[in-house]
Amino acid sequence: LIEGSFEKERKAVVSTQSTGTSWRTPNKHVLSDACWALSYITDGSNDRIQRVITCGVVSRLVELLGHNEVLVVTPALRAIGNIVTGNDDQTQVVISEGALQHFNKLLWHKKNNIQKEAAWTLSNITAGNKNQIQSVIDAKLLPYIIDVLSRGDYKTQKEAVWAVTNLTSGGTPEQILQLVELSVLAPLSNMLSVQDVRTVTVALDGIYNILSAAAKVSEEVRNKVALLLEECNGLDIVEKLQQHENERIYSKSA
Repeated sequence: LIEGSFEKERKAVVSTQSTGTSWRTPNKHVLSDACWALSYITDGSNDRIQRVITCGVVSRLVELLGHNEVLVVTPALRAIGNIVTGNDDQTQVVISEGALQHFNKLLWHKKNNIQKEAAWTLSNITAGNKNQIQSVIDAKLLPYIIDVLSRGDYKTQKEAVWAVTNLTSGGTPEQILQLVELSVLAPLSNMLSVQDVRTVTVALDGIYNILSAAAKVSEEVRNKVALLLEECNGLDIVEKLQQHENERIYSKSA
């Protein structure tokens, strides 16, 4: 059943190539259905993701991220987001097809759900290797990520926390400190006050990783970062978390 459905939808999406590189298509509903089908297929194992990549439709999905209809953008973004949950090689296919050029607009989209999905997708890319993290930086997306972390709706903010903390987990000290230069500490510290335990622990990890990266550069840099954290009340919030009822949060903030 999966094979038959996959082949049917593969042909449906490939058939959309008749529109060339145009963003416009005479049948947005066909495009939407095909993208949803691919999003369902890619919502699974790396083998399933690879089958979609092998079909050669990633470039078309990337194109559709710039479509003017939410009906099309939503499933295209979900499919791309699912693909980058795969391994680094699979994620690289999406990057190499130029997907990142669309994410500034996606993170500032009028629909909150698209902002959330875009932040989630980027969180999986920043969970990749250092070169992939650099691709996000080179695409000048860090200010947009920090912006939605600061003022996005709550669901988008939670995904942005992951995007930031994943970068701090796998990036070089120089890459991580670019977040500090872009004033990430205040919005990241604000996320320490939310009710969701998982989000708080992820934000704590991000702050710890930033301080650790700064210390690797020099004691002077670490002191500067610590001062910035204090100025945005981050240190006060961390100290309050030492009284938190959740043991995991307590241990991380101690």
